Amino acid sequence: MLRPVVDKELARIVPKEELVVQIEEHLRQCETPQKFKLKDFAKYIGQTENSVRRKLREQDLNFSDLLQNYIRTECMSYLLDPSETIDSIALRLGFSERAALERAFKRWYGLTPSQLRDQYKTVTGLLDMEDSMASIEIPPLTKTHSQLLELIDGEAPVERIAKEIHKELPLAAKLVSTANSAFYGAGKVHELTDAIGRVLGLETVRNLVQIYSLQNSYEKKLDPAFDIKRLLFSSFQSEACCRALSQLPDFPHSATSLDFINAGQFGLIGQIILASDTLQHTDKWASTASQSPRLSELLAWEHDHVGVNTYQVSSILLTHWGMSINTCRLLFACADPDTDSQGDNGLAAALRLIHEFNWQNYVNAGSDDILDHLEASLDLPDGSAHRCIAPIREKESELRSLVSILA
Repeated sequence: MLRPVVDKELARIVPKEELVVQIEEHLRQCETPQKFKLKDFAKYIGQTENSVRRKLREQDLNFSDLLQNYIRTECMSYLLDPSETIDSIALRLGFSERAALERAFKRWYGLTPSQLRDQYKTVTGLLDMEDSMASIEIPPLTKTHSQLLELIDGEAPVERIAKEIHKELPLAAKLVSTANSAFYGAGKVHELTDAIGRVLGLETVRNLVQIYSLQNSYEKKLDPAFDIKRLLFSSFQSEACCRALSQLPDFPHSATSLDFINAGQFGLIGQIILASDTLQHTDKWASTASQSPRLSELLAWEHDHVGVNTYQVSSILLTHWGMSINTCRLLFACADPDTDSQGDNGLAAALRLIHEFNWQNYVNAGSDDILDHLEASLDLPDGSAHRCIAPIREKESELRSLVSILA
């Protein structure tokens, strides 16, 4: 049944920026979203199809994209629920048959729903951590951030990406400030297009968008005792170390260098979730995180008191956000404290050492012995890691200034 007439009259005068919210709310009430039609929605709110299209166009949106994004999000949510069969998901979303959903899903993500489920289980070990993860709330990307990442991944023109970023002014301001920071050495940059195209680059912007999105999701829930500056310092310094190391001629597994770099940036990002109030046993976590001189001690404390550690939460978060499955697997391998072997586990061992080094380095306690172990884990020549990371350490004061901007 339709809502009361008064609700329909209110819908007529809803500001244009709320039109998308109306569409999403109506989709949630729709039994078969795939069959949701613009003409039915327009009739429901008492407007013409052309009027709805025009208002969406003024926001650089279209109905088809909104519909497909909603279906994709719902589909992913259902797939991560083991009680849902793929046949039932197809029926819920309004596909004619399972095969139709599988074709659409492969077009969206490059793999079938069954393959996604298998990879998710492989990455997270969810069944083994079911009780510990039950109370963790993984935040979705905001609509703006999700659309922005799609543009970046699609290598859209910088001008189009900048236009999308301007919809969220705090994000635009932080990106320009970041480009102007001494850490990036850009000098004076006034235009967002210059900040993106000339200084930061799409890959850095993508990572910053995800960090900002997570910060925004938990800004009001973070424990005051949690030292977010230490987290950001360790993340950015680790990313820089991973990038420099991956460019060495002797760096192993060159095909996974981008995963190695992203894992350096996002390996500890799950701490933001653990520092919020989403877990029952984290009343002392924030102070423990701030006071732990060694990252390995913090990871052990997390395992004993929470049942999961930072790397596992980071891996699960990035899986939900669509990060490379190899990046997620690499982070999940880091969760094992005994990951110190050569070969395939060498990268995971190296990541733990890089994060450990920078975690200690924040309080000027970084040990050069860690770099010796790092060279061994990656089978690098003696002294190469020291020489590679030395220029990065010289910019620590600039990084601390940047972290103050971001935090």
